[in-house]
Amino acid sequence: MRERKYNGQQDAGIKNQQKKHLSDQAPKDSEPEKARPKKAKDEIRLNKFVANAGVCSRREADKLIAEGLISVNGEVVTTVGTMVKMSDKVVYD
Repeated sequence: MRERKYNGQQDAGIKNQQKKHLSDQAPKDSEPEKARPKKAKDEIRLNKFVANAGVCSRREADKLIAEGLISVNGEVVTTVGTMVKMSDKVVYD
């Protein structure tokens, strides 16, 4: 097995090369933002709402939502990630 020895200058040069490599990437500010609905303070995701109610876990709630077993204010919701307010009427099955 070969041993490699670096003196301080070579080691610093390697670190600088790594830093340059990271700085060559485009800054995150220039990337387009994903379209996300604005979240109000009193809104939470539907799956979290269902899980907090004690019906099931969040992942299981995602499955229930996708299957159309959850309705919000009388309308069946099938979109995972739907935001609900604490004042909304959420019904399971």
